[in-house]
Amino acid sequence: MTIENKTEEKIFTINDVEYKESELSQDTKNDVIILNDLKQKKLMKTIELDQTTMLIESYSKRIDKAISEIKKD
Repeated sequence: MTIENKTEEKIFTINDVEYKESELSQDTKNDVIILNDLKQKKLMKTIELDQTTMLIESYSKRIDKAISEIKKD
């Protein structure tokens, strides 16, 4: 009886081309991981910026409304 431990090799997609993990150098694999991390951080910052922009607009409207009510008096 033999137990076979098969694990699928990771596939990296770079510029729309798929590469097996074994085809890439360790430096290249590390660079891909770092690049993916940076892209994720950029996405999170973009989401945060969009949320901040919406909050700025909301508070600006509230201030404008309060000021317009002062002018009416």
